[in-house]
Amino acid sequence: MVPGSHKTDEDPQYDELEEMPNHLKLVDQASTAILWNGHIWHIAMHNMYEIDSHYVDNFLVWNLERISERR
Repeated sequence: MVPGSHKTDEDPQYDELEEMPNHLKLVDQASTAILWNGHIWHIAMHNMYEIDSHYVDNFLVWNLERISERR
């Protein structure tokens, strides 16, 4: 992921993670949840461990206009 990339109007033009400026690899222990803004530049990488890994992919979309209508 590239911290702060959700605040730019630029679209990512990179083919490899290493080309992305200021990128971070997020690796943590099992059962760890990592949450971020969906506009942050990010990619999935290969599992580097000998055991299978699983993930849950979820997203939330706010529609402020519809929320205001319900009030």
